[in-house]
Amino acid sequence: MSTPACSAYIRHLNAIHGNCIGGILLTASHNPGGQKEDFGIKFNSRNGGPAQEEFTNLVYTETTRISEFAVADFDFLSKVSLAEPGEYRFSSVQRAAKPVFTVKVVENVGLYINLMRELFDFEAIRGLLQREDFKMVLDAMFGAAGPYAKAVFG
Repeated sequence: MSTPACSAYIRHLNAIHGNCIGGILLTASHNPGGQKEDFGIKFNSRNGGPAQEEFTNLVYTETTRISEFAVADFDFLSKVSLAEPGEYRFSSVQRAAKPVFTVKVVENVGLYINLMRELFDFEAIRGLLQREDFKMVLDAMFGAAGPYAKAVFG
């Protein structure tokens, strides 16, 4: 999901269930980290927006205390299909506190496009795109925006 789509999904979950404290976004666009500073982590809070710096500083402090971590002992992508929504439960993780975890694959394109329809006049945009004297280039953010662009323009 793109960052704005994640934000919309967090707000959607809170509108339906009221229990989403936020979402962790693994991204190359912000907070560079990793060996080549090509990867980062963001946390969007329950309102879908970026977490306050006070919170992220506390999280960082806690990460300096990590003494161990568990890694799933299987090929994750052979067990989870990202092609369609579904829920997958795993119990082969070596951790005492919670030996079972769930991965939920969600469809977000429709939700996000419906939000965009509330904000933008798609018919007016379609009219502009159909004009002979108008040309457009779309930057799909290295693919993150690709599924949304296909749904809008495809």
